[in-house]
Amino acid sequence: MNNDFNEIWLSLDMSSSQGTLAIHRSRASMALDLILFKVITETGDHSERFIPQLEISLKECGLSIGNISRFITTSGPGSFTGLRIALASLKALAYVKRVPIEMLSGSEARALKWASKQSQILCDELQVLTHITADRFASAHFKVNTDSSLQLIAETTHSDWTFLSGNRSLVVLLDERINLAALPSDSSIIVIKQPLVASDLAEALGKATTRKTVESLSDWVQLVPNYFGSTRF
Repeated sequence: MNNDFNEIWLSLDMSSSQGTLAIHRSRASMALDLILFKVITETGDHSERFIPQLEISLKECGLSIGNISRFITTSGPGSFTGLRIALASLKALAYVKRVPIEMLSGSEARALKWASKQSQILCDELQVLTHITADRFASAHFKVNTDSSLQLIAETTHSDWTFLSGNRSLVVLLDERINLAALPSDSSIIVIKQPLVASDLAEALGKATTRKTVESLSDWVQLVPNYFGSTRF
């Protein structure tokens, strides 16, 4: 007898200039199969492009919105406009469908994606940076435990790079809008470009400490992202 529950999950990320969506099939023991990944837009027209691209994506997979069992998006940090559009869109769909919305930190999703690719984590700390404005960015600071698990220490904002100084081995993950050349040159710091995409959210869901599952209408009303002061894409 096949005990796979075969849920269909829709993940949506609009926290940066590139909006993306992903559709996964979730099987027993949280095993995930990626059915489709799509870039919605790279030009900032997130609100205009999401619904048409969602309809196209579902049709390509032979699915309808009625097949979706769970909606997933990021709680931030990122674009004020993009986060608001993503959450408002999923609230509307979840209200009609009466299915859960899952929210988790985009920074944690990026950190877990990076960690999943490492056979052994040799650094002491991980900093995940997200563009906010031209002169400010958000940072999520993770400690690497002895068992290679990640522990979120703090989420803050910065306008310079002094917080990276110190005598420890460090990996820094950048999103697509932070200039790699701007970071200080230091042999103890490894810098990697790794922006958030929608598929990362579903893949991180089972391990995310920032995961919040929202099912009731009263909780949906109070659900807001962590904008970190962002005002634009």
